[in-house]
Amino acid sequence: MLYAPFVFWFWDKPIDSPQTQSELTRMAQKMLEQRLNPGYIHARFNMVGQPDLPFAQWLSPAWFAAMDGVMDQCAEANGYFGFVNEYWWPSGRAAGRVLKQNPDLWAESLQWDTIDVAGDSLVRVPASFFVAAAKRSSRQTADRSQWSRLQTADCGLPPEGDKNVKESSTFETIPHSPVLIESSSLRIIGSGEAYDWRPPDDGPWRIYVFNAYYHPGCDGGRLNYLDLRLAEAFLREAHEPYAAHFGDQLGDCIPGVFVDHEGGYGYKLAWSDDLAAHYRKKTGEDIRQWMPLLIDEDVEGRFVKARWDWFDAVSDIYADYFNSINRWCTDHNLYAISNLWEETLMWQASGVGDFFKVQRAFSMPGTDALGLNILKPHDFMETKSVCEFEGRRMQSEIMGGSGFWGFNNITIKQAANAAITWGVSHIVPHAIWATRTLQGNPWLPDWFDENPWWPQMHLWSDFVRRASYINSQGHSAADVLLLNPMDSVWGWCGPGVFDPAFRGRVPVPAVMPLQTEADIPRTPAEVKQQSAWWIPPNMNDWYSERVHEINSIYSRAIDDLVAHRIEFLIADRHYLRQMKIKNSELLREPFRFKSIIMPAMDFLPLDVAEKIVSFAEGGGRVYVLYSWPRGSTDVGLGDPKITELVARLQPQPTVVFCDSTLTPELQKRPPQLRSHLQFESGEFDMLQQHRRIDGRDFFWLANNT
Repeated sequence: MLYAPFVFWFWDKPIDSPQTQSELTRMAQKMLEQRLNPGYIHARFNMVGQPDLPFAQWLSPAWFAAMDGVMDQCAEANGYFGFVNEYWWPSGRAAGRVLKQNPDLWAESLQWDTIDVAGDSLVRVPASFFVAAAKRSSRQTADRSQWSRLQTADCGLPPEGDKNVKESSTFETIPHSPVLIESSSLRIIGSGEAYDWRPPDDGPWRIYVFNAYYHPGCDGGRLNYLDLRLAEAFLREAHEPYAAHFGDQLGDCIPGVFVDHEGGYGYKLAWSDDLAAHYRKKTGEDIRQWMPLLIDEDVEGRFVKARWDWFDAVSDIYADYFNSINRWCTDHNLYAISNLWEETLMWQASGVGDFFKVQRAFSMPGTDALGLNILKPHDFMETKSVCEFEGRRMQSEIMGGSGFWGFNNITIKQAANAAITWGVSHIVPHAIWATRTLQGNPWLPDWFDENPWWPQMHLWSDFVRRASYINSQGHSAADVLLLNPMDSVWGWCGPGVFDPAFRGRVPVPAVMPLQTEADIPRTPAEVKQQSAWWIPPNMNDWYSERVHEINSIYSRAIDDLVAHRIEFLIADRHYLRQMKIKNSELLREPFRFKSIIMPAMDFLPLDVAEKIVSFAEGGGRVYVLYSWPRGSTDVGLGDPKITELVARLQPQPTVVFCDSTLTPELQKRPPQLRSHLQFESGEFDMLQQHRRIDGRDFFWLANNT
């Protein structure tokens, strides 16, 4: 039963009455009769206009009394259940209790104003958090600009008539006007009160005046997830009550915790003092001095390194927050499940940072598959790869919001078939509601007894249990390695990614005053409004055409490999660095990769580029899609060492340069890029997964039409 489905179970109404607690116990009994674990109990708002679960009842004696009734049912039926570690989402707030106890943990971001100064001119610098300056280049911005997508008339502003977005009366949000600068001239020139400043020479200069503002972020979290104190504060409010109540039962009947937090390290140009300290420790540089290169390019091309270093530092601290949550869970014999933005490289960069690094922070990495997205491979292959490399189970929350139009006894089997193909070994159906009035609920389906096939649901759950168990054993037989191009996305991040004027659609002002203790209370309606489901930001639109191109080529490669039934994993720089080259293969036990696919990767760490070249020189097959690398994350755009490495790579006989798609090469079925099963006749589109378990080969095959 540990491998049977764990239902997402939403407790969305008051639970302090004996009648409601008895109803919840009976619901758990019915789920277990159909071999469904009562799953992950999640405190939620009501979606159909009935009374909400009061904030005060979450983690109250009534809450734990209701959970005790579920535990009794699970103990009797050898079932399991867990809990989501937050009321609503995102995780970290503890229903506002973290801020109430720690009113200095508000989220902070930085906005800026620029002042262009002629040489030998005295200029009044306004009050600031800090001010940087750089000499402007005489070259034209158009020579190297990547912002064509952003220089549009609407400037990312909301559609006319959008009542949910209103301008702050405190700040103006004028879109940034990019120029080229000389990074060798970058310097910090002050902070605090207004003062006069004169450029050090007669060339034109640009001054960058940075100030802090508040924004709850793309998930409405309100908290500073880049503050190292946050994890301890959250664990104290949201986890310790479970340890105090259940004690040694954690890790037994309750095996794990679901962290419902798609992503949000902070909004746009997120800030914390811990970020600045970590950046200095890791790079030896003052983060403030290099901030202008996040929004303007330089003639030397160092903007690529500056942006990469910023994202890398942000990702370290964000992953550390989840590492702290995971460590607490491990210490209490619990696994911790992730639930991150995985939809596009752009959403990952702005919501998660380094998707691979953050997924590694969890003992059970997971994916959120809304609607019928479970039928498409794209959102799963990165998480699957982390699980395979780390030897961990993989979770997926499936079919939330698909509606009854997309939910029937055919689609739930198709969903299970696909999930098993993608390597999922822990399936979480979305969802069952404590409130049994469903009309008007935007997050259907509901998997409970109103469905006509409910009496036979045990057939589905038993299939899922057995297949999930097999998926949890052994490892993928993948022998093709697709490289992740996030380094290039970070390098091309420009002002649209960081400028609040290019904010997308969110139900709050683009820039808000810094918050105080008086701002902590808020109504349930405000919490709902700032949740991602209400108006998720259009993060894709913050990025340049080149980033969209990289994302498209990478996504197409994933789809093409799956369509041709190629066993592959995806590697970031972390995993590639762990691999050794031997006999024209890349080895990282238990995996042996025969070929590498590079999907439009403009920037690479130098050591990673060197390993790829050495692999090709040793006889390994390398497929390069669309373009050759143009720079490194160590130096920047135009790094001569990258130019030398590309010159070594291009003439190798095992290197194949493709257009934007792998399809022509896949159709040739070369030995290094071929399915492990071949049709002799009657070929059709088939789902396929090949695993190796204790030296034996297991194949999962499904016609999912």
